[in-house]
Amino acid sequence: MPNSKRTHGEEADEVELPALPTASQFRAWKTSVYKSVLQASGREDDKVLSWIREVETPGAKPEDFADKTKEFATLDRKVAASLTRLAQGELGRQITQRNDEALYKECRMARGRELLCIVFRYYATGKSRDFFQLERPPESHFER
Repeated sequence: MPNSKRTHGEEADEVELPALPTASQFRAWKTSVYKSVLQASGREDDKVLSWIREVETPGAKPEDFADKTKEFATLDRKVAASLTRLAQGELGRQITQRNDEALYKECRMARGRELLCIVFRYYATGKSRDFFQLERPPESHFER
């Protein structure tokens, strides 16, 4: 007998995240990440959206997300795996360092929201090499 109040479908085998953006593309990338996580969750409600967006809380630190969340534990692991595959350069170094700290110092795997928090902080602080800079407009020579 089908359940008409069902809020859970089958969770995807992986969370497919888009390639890391340039700084000017970050806002659109973030929305794509949320859509990908929501779609991979297999849920019909938006509960996972509230969960993943906690990384945007002002003052949030990666260690704030180190504890496993029972309801989304497998989804969290899939986000971590996807972000680890995508990261390169300085951001990749930071993610690798967090993965190593979790594994070798805390005997656990880094959580997806931990790593996503690192990504968000990276772009928020302007450490991205592609971070756009506002240039001074050329001086005009208008006569008054």
